[in-house]
Amino acid sequence: MDRNKLSQEIIKLTKEKEEVNESFNKLCLSLSHYLAVKYENSHFAVFKDTIDEFIRLKPNEALKWFIEFIYDNDEVREKIKAGDEDFFMGQEYNENEFQVPAKKIFEFKNLWKSFDDKTKNIVKSTVKNMVVRVDYYCILNGQLSDAKKALQRIS
Repeated sequence: MDRNKLSQEIIKLTKEKEEVNESFNKLCLSLSHYLAVKYENSHFAVFKDTIDEFIRLKPNEALKWFIEFIYDNDEVREKIKAGDEDFFMGQEYNENEFQVPAKKIFEFKNLWKSFDDKTKNIVKSTVKNMVVRVDYYCILNGQLSDAKKALQRIS
């Protein structure tokens, strides 16, 4: 591949990564908003504005955090893909882990038993879709890295 084609490929892959990140953030926001409205006295309602602001001010951080603390853990990732209710009922984070406010969106333990089946399915489906987006993000990241290395080799 020539230099021009590689440069175009890098631009295309970078844009796709940004779109995946944006889609991931929309999933986070829609889930937190849904749960905040449905469960007005929950931590979802309390943290909704914090999560909104966090994603608005640091749009790349929620996905990075998700990769680091959820996606990179094979067991957790597989439980999410399988829709394992025990995972969702047991997932919580202590206060020391909350340097990232968006973490609170993934703590379902206190409310899981009060969720109706529709809400449980929405949560499982949304978090599973987050994993699918991160799968694609990681593929794009690898392709982007390869394209950048190829460009360096011909420069």
